[in-house]
Amino acid sequence: MRGGREDARLDSPPSPPPRHGPRRELKFRLDPEEAAAIAARAAGVLAPDPHVRDASRGYRVESLYFDTPEFDCLRRRGPDGLPRYRLRRYEDRDDPRFLEEKLRRGDLVWKRRLAVSPTEIAALDGPGPLERPPLEWFRRRFEGLALRPVLLVTYRRLAFVGAEGERLTIDLDLRTRPPEGAAEARLGTEEAPEDAAILEMKFMDETSRDARAMRDLHGGESIRFSKYARSVAALGLRP
Repeated sequence: MRGGREDARLDSPPSPPPRHGPRRELKFRLDPEEAAAIAARAAGVLAPDPHVRDASRGYRVESLYFDTPEFDCLRRRGPDGLPRYRLRRYEDRDDPRFLEEKLRRGDLVWKRRLAVSPTEIAALDGPGPLERPPLEWFRRRFEGLALRPVLLVTYRRLAFVGAEGERLTIDLDLRTRPPEGAAEARLGTEEAPEDAAILEMKFMDETSRDARAMRDLHGGESIRFSKYARSVAALGLRP
């Protein structure tokens, strides 16, 4: 996905994917023993993620992050702060993947998400307008900001859900590397930017029964943590 292309455009501005949120997102750092204990307790008060085949093993997540040459998304530059953009897939499956835009304001998060096939991903770099307006919207965002792939982040996720959309996740074995073909040095190297597990709690209504149950699992202070920011620093890519 690259900027600066002169080609046919849609006559009217494309419709963006719906933006969901705000949702409160709290993060905590755990050592391995804490992670195992909280996962066991979470299984007693929340349901396993219905998309997970083996709740005890979880699933692998791979996110390809995009940014400007000056890392404006990382720095959240601009009057309102730029969102972050990524292409995500699960369990090494090629279809579908998800284009995502994630905007954060303190503990509040808004997200746009669009399921895309490998064919549609390849078409984003092709000439002419795209058939689906939300895809065209993403392409214009990528071109307008001159976004390019920066790095890949992978980890194993344990996931639990509440009755009203609450989610509790524990991310383990975080790894990062530059994407294949990137201009930066150190291609093929892989770094572990965090040796601890990361607990995330996500909910729309913090007064709901399951949101309160989640908070009872960890009574500590939440932290500011970004897998993308840690990975940029681990690979030495920060300008």
